[in-house]
Amino acid sequence: MKIAHVINTLSGGGAERVALDIFDCFKEYEQEFIIAKNVINYDIDFKPNILFDIKKKPFYMPAFLYEKMLLDRLSTVLKGFDVVISHLRDMNTRLCALKKEGLIKSKLVLIEHVPKEVYSDKELKKIKSLYKYSDIAVAVSSKVAKDLESYGAKNITIIENAIDHDRIKMLSLEEDMKFEKFSFLSIGRLSEDKDYNTLFRAFKIADLDAELFIIGEGSKKDELLNLSKSLKIENKVKFLGFKKNPFPYLRACDVFVSSSKREAFPMVVLEAMGLGKPIVCTDVVPFAKDGFNALVVPKEDEEALSKALVKIYQDKDVRDILSKNAFSFSQYYSKSSFCEKYKNILTML
Repeated sequence: MKIAHVINTLSGGGAERVALDIFDCFKEYEQEFIIAKNVINYDIDFKPNILFDIKKKPFYMPAFLYEKMLLDRLSTVLKGFDVVISHLRDMNTRLCALKKEGLIKSKLVLIEHVPKEVYSDKELKKIKSLYKYSDIAVAVSSKVAKDLESYGAKNITIIENAIDHDRIKMLSLEEDMKFEKFSFLSIGRLSEDKDYNTLFRAFKIADLDAELFIIGEGSKKDELLNLSKSLKIENKVKFLGFKKNPFPYLRACDVFVSSSKREAFPMVVLEAMGLGKPIVCTDVVPFAKDGFNALVVPKEDEEALSKALVKIYQDKDVRDILSKNAFSFSQYYSKSSFCEKYKNILTML
């Protein structure tokens, strides 16, 4: 069986890391990893098929022309594959459109990572018109599965993401990282969904002798820099930018924080649990259980978040209990079980 994995970029998101994990699951098969644009921020040990080299200068074309050329190239390179596995909405809709027109004959597996609240009305309209042309739709959570059902997708199955504990531990030891003060860490794109605005205001209210480190880049960076200055916490909030290997920082921090207001199955929270980190997160994280493996607060609630930050800062016993339970809980999401579930999809096809 010949398998193609298709994604727009490997720019550093959690869903893109999952795509690489799935690729690794099928290494005994003949397979190819196809990327629309050569934006690759992960260390990979294989050569992907890159459809557009956007690093050559200059690179510009109107959006409609790029879409047309991309669809033409996809329909060409995907000939001869038995199964195409598509990752993320923009590629999912493109491949469904090709399937609709009969331009790809392969069995098409879509993987949906995000809840419908993330999408605009225009995007949802397109999704609802196209996702029904896939053969199997994989949801990373029960919430996303319900969304896929509302889109009209067929043969929906839930496969929650997983982590490779040995790999994460190895990566966390690649650098001897230490923070001088008590440290909170958050990792993710500087975007609206991650709601760092609420985190910054909560951190200001908590007024702790601690520092908050942020790993990630994104469109909200300037806004967040300005917010940290207006709140007069710029000396306690440290922007570290994008890190190819964030795990030494994750291992070194005292507490991991996720302030997101929209998530489906946040990999970085599960990875923090896999390193035994005490966690504060919002109630959009589906596997977080308040008082057991995390302190869970309502989303967009700076008062509740600040109280959780204070509690976990002041009480080492709480941190120890959460750390122990988080690590034990993370063992359920093993890479081997994850791979078996994806291989079962081939049987379904």
